[in-house]
Amino acid sequence: MNGETIEGFSPDVYEYNYTVPQGSDIPVVLAETTDVEALPIVVPTFEIPGITSVDVFAQDRFTKLTYNVNFILGTGIDEAQSKLNIFPNPASDKVYIQGVDAATVEIFNVIGQNVYSNSSSGLSEINTSHLENGLYMMQITLENGNKVTHKLYIDR
Repeated sequence: MNGETIEGFSPDVYEYNYTVPQGSDIPVVLAETTDVEALPIVVPTFEIPGITSVDVFAQDRFTKLTYNVNFILGTGIDEAQSKLNIFPNPASDKVYIQGVDAATVEIFNVIGQNVYSNSSSGLSEINTSHLENGLYMMQITLENGNKVTHKLYIDR
């Protein structure tokens, strides 16, 4: 990102949070693979907060892994967002949320229909077994009213 490796990057971690200081430009994400046959495709965000996705396709061009870099505006009020961790992503039957004590979680399909909603304190596990394979948007409303949106992939 901006010419530097993301701190703590691991090919086994698919979600990263990065706080961007207020007034900064949107960071540029580039992707390199260790496998010369792999094809990385970067889908940049155009705003902050926002998500830049990196899809890495294997040699067969069907198998892929998606890495998300969640850019959070560093205003001081979004500290809870930078501590938020959602995994695994892609998910199959369950998604776990770490770093939040109380929140409202909503999941929307690609046409904007709400397919899951739950308000709870201590929310840490979401059952996603009823969701079809595909892309969803997960919106988390924190106790202070701030909203965080994450892409969620379901893949079984």
